[in-house]
Amino acid sequence: MNLAGVTVGPDQPCRFVAEIGNAHNGSLDRALRLLDAAKACGADLAKLQVYTADELIALRGDGPPPPAWAAQGYTMRSLYEKAATPFAWLPALFARARALGLPLFSSVFGAEGLAALEAMGCPAYKSAALDHAYTFRRGGDAEIDPEKMALHERARATGKPIIQSVRGWDYRPSRRWPWQRPYADLWLYCPPGYPQFYDLAHRDLDTHEIARFDGLSFHGTDVRVPVRAAAVSHVVECHFMLDAEPSELEANVSLGEDDFRFMVETVRYHERLAA
Repeated sequence: MNLAGVTVGPDQPCRFVAEIGNAHNGSLDRALRLLDAAKACGADLAKLQVYTADELIALRGDGPPPPAWAAQGYTMRSLYEKAATPFAWLPALFARARALGLPLFSSVFGAEGLAALEAMGCPAYKSAALDHAYTFRRGGDAEIDPEKMALHERARATGKPIIQSVRGWDYRPSRRWPWQRPYADLWLYCPPGYPQFYDLAHRDLDTHEIARFDGLSFHGTDVRVPVRAAAVSHVVECHFMLDAEPSELEANVSLGEDDFRFMVETVRYHERLAA
């Protein structure tokens, strides 16, 4: 398939996505340099997270933040506001990505963010594991979240490719739920944990859980996990940050430049050996 101008599939190299997320730390200049660094480190694509705090609260609720952030005095709203990529940055970010030849797309969380991205000609959309419209019960029926389904349908209506991250055994694409493949064009397995640690992620790789999907969505710092997953993946997405200016909020789930470059170079080396 064509993902933002990059061919993805079984006869192609594994494609690496640098998730910029909130690693900009509130600076447009840093966000632009993250794109530069992603290209220099061998990323095939880069991804943003574009939303308003109101959109995320409507989608996920406004409960207490995780303990590490609660201890710093954040509420969910203030955390979302801190991490946001302002809509006003989008023209500069998309222009820089085009100049670099680095396809850029985004996660989407609401109608306002989707409209801003459509105005930029965003070529694809990602939905996080937390925002899957269906919740499955082991051996039972699927429950539908109306807010998340409405968001999915808005994104699908653009006609752009849809990437969906999922967690757990019961989300895997299979004949059990024939709507799964039409629901999204690419499925990325997201191992348990935040951050995702070597032992849990490798348990899933050892049982070939990752092979049931199109790729991996990785939130961690152990580069061995995405390197190993790439052997059976079409796409590997990793949070990305600058080595000298790490993410203020999520350094514990992000690869720096050196690790990201090592990951890409290692996988490309083994791809050449196998060719």
